[in-house]
Amino acid sequence: MPITLKDTGESLTPGALAARLGFIDSDLDQALTRMDFMNSRFANLDALVNVLKGEIGTVFLNRGSVTADSAVALAVSRNIDLTVTLVRGTAADSAVKALSTRSAGGEPRDPGCGRPSSSQVISQVGGSQPGKKQVKLPEFTAVVGNSDKWAKRGGWLFVRISTLYLVRGDLGERGWVCLRSAPVEMAQFVPHPNPDPNAIFLNAD
Repeated sequence: MPITLKDTGESLTPGALAARLGFIDSDLDQALTRMDFMNSRFANLDALVNVLKGEIGTVFLNRGSVTADSAVALAVSRNIDLTVTLVRGTAADSAVKALSTRSAGGEPRDPGCGRPSSSQVISQVGGSQPGKKQVKLPEFTAVVGNSDKWAKRGGWLFVRISTLYLVRGDLGERGWVCLRSAPVEMAQFVPHPNPDPNAIFLNAD
């Protein structure tokens, strides 16, 4: 059933809404099935979007929304081009940059960027070292719960990204590191319900 906006009279099907807002159709479908909505509920597009973001965020966090770490590891080890879903906790402004550029770290998309070097990964995972400036790169995880402490800075950034751009990061965190310019096929930010802008982690981007 189309969703009608009262202020403009425009009717939007779920597919048109997904295209307009950049949501993945299957995620939007799941969110809509959770909603007991009536057309009169939404005075305008902003009101509808605010409700949908909350519902889609719940869908992401309550389901097995990320790819199993073992599947990512196998594809990376065999140099297979597999699109996987990963997540990282990040500040809202960092997420906005990633969303606007459709890249992992907010830099201009570069499909030819490849993977980070070994020294870059060591710097990202190990933090600052004497006499060396730390290289801070986006590090995602294949376990949603592992991103929770970083998400306190703003929220969770989910992406769908090719394994051709990934290198193993922190093993204990089931981390995967990529370059800031690595392109993503999808990005979705889920705000933290109780963000703490003062939460700082030295080796996070």
